[in-house]
Amino acid sequence: MDNTFIAKQFDTLAKLMEIYDDNPFKIRSYSQAYAVLRKVERPFSDMNRQELEAIPGIGSTIADKIIEMVTTGKMEVLDKYLQKTPPGILDMLNIRGFGPKKVKQIWKELEIETIGELLYACNENRIASLKGFGIKTQEELIKNLTLFESSKDKFLFAKAEKAALKLVSQLNQTYPDYLFAITGELSLQQPIVSGIGMLTNLPSTEWSFTFEDFFIENEQWFYQGIPLNLKQTSEERFIYDRFAGSASEDFLKTLHMEEKLYKDEKEIFETLGFPYIHPARRDNVMFLQKDLTINPVLSRDMIRGTIHHHTTYSDGIHALNEMFQKATSSGYEYMIITDHSKSAFYANGLTEERVEQQWREIDEINKEGKGTFLFKGIESDILNNGDLDYPDPFITKFDCVIASVHSNLKMDIEKATSRLIKAIENPNTKILGHPTGRLLLSRSGYPLHMEYIIDACAANGVAVELNANPRRLDIDYTYLDYMAKKEVLLSVNPDAHSKDAIEHIEYGIKVIQKTNFNPDLVINTWNLEKIKLWLQV
Repeated sequence: MDNTFIAKQFDTLAKLMEIYDDNPFKIRSYSQAYAVLRKVERPFSDMNRQELEAIPGIGSTIADKIIEMVTTGKMEVLDKYLQKTPPGILDMLNIRGFGPKKVKQIWKELEIETIGELLYACNENRIASLKGFGIKTQEELIKNLTLFESSKDKFLFAKAEKAALKLVSQLNQTYPDYLFAITGELSLQQPIVSGIGMLTNLPSTEWSFTFEDFFIENEQWFYQGIPLNLKQTSEERFIYDRFAGSASEDFLKTLHMEEKLYKDEKEIFETLGFPYIHPARRDNVMFLQKDLTINPVLSRDMIRGTIHHHTTYSDGIHALNEMFQKATSSGYEYMIITDHSKSAFYANGLTEERVEQQWREIDEINKEGKGTFLFKGIESDILNNGDLDYPDPFITKFDCVIASVHSNLKMDIEKATSRLIKAIENPNTKILGHPTGRLLLSRSGYPLHMEYIIDACAANGVAVELNANPRRLDIDYTYLDYMAKKEVLLSVNPDAHSKDAIEHIEYGIKVIQKTNFNPDLVINTWNLEKIKLWLQV
């Protein structure tokens, strides 16, 4: 039961209480708890009551319910609502843009209780005729229902990898004389996966696992709720089968690998006259071109600085000094603080007065000259017309401006592209934040002519963010080859809203490892002096 699951229970509880017209104060309390708890990275199971209550906005009542879930696996008050609610209604509450009031209206007026019934009603135009809906709402609902259906039984890379690594550790401890390896989509470091692939030479007669979080349902194996595909091989064939089970069909066909015994994976490539290719790249035949110059693989030890962080000045859960201390202990040379700008009222965006207050605190920390150097940045909302938040000359005082879209995500492709290009052409913009605004398994990115966006960044010396939050991973890695061709700079950013989330940068690094992107073009690999020069600080 991880933090994401626990936080989601409060969101579900708030929505169900709203459907049943329960206490508005409690609804607001549980909804706010969800907004805070989903940003906490440290496992709740490792925290005592005092530590839980110290989380901003979390009091004794919420702490009690977290402890209840950690110790019993459930929340009694939520169970009471779940017992009287059809499962399909819960599914509807997970549809983006389809809140409790609309779900209740659909349920009570049309007696619709499943996603399938709802989609059918949309296709018959029955939803558009309801009060408060209309054709546009119905069309948007169809899009979101389709995304929900296609995302079912899919998992974020970060969630599946964490589970897989824990399972491998358990297996190694339980069966120390046998081999275990992660294969398939996880080995390829795909942003979204359908399950955990694993290979072992443990005889199938020994597969009687009793690990916590492992279960079998309808002859399908699951670990932490994620499908597990465990295949058995011999010790002699282990290298070959692991390789064959972790590369795409096109890659294997192009490679022409012989089915024989190998001492390691390097021997496979050497035998066929290729340089060693990183496992994450083994779904791209481009890397098998004989004349291709293969760039070094980006790694964590190449990263010198961390960019894009939120503190308690806006919607982060740790104070500026706490973020600084974490960056220092993690060995970063510099950190760019980028709280939300004033138009981001939903995220406690900073007025000019509060910006200046933060600047004074940054100056005091930097004056000490100990630890990570802090830059004065901002994540500026790109307004509907493409302007940035804050007027000139105030915005020119920031060391770094990340320009991001957070509102009005339903523009058509031409307007959305023009909006971003105008922001890119603003001389104050240094980095374009999470370009498409996507949320994996939840919200498709808004439509953009991405090559036009990349061209504009190249022309204006603006870096593109690869937002390393596991739910974003935006810009998608498939655009990095075009970015490399145009020599556009990349910034791999954790978009951290807590000190532990700073290390989300690992997921961005793993995305970049799939590509041939030159680490020299990743600005986080630059030292403090070079980044100062680029920022003109």
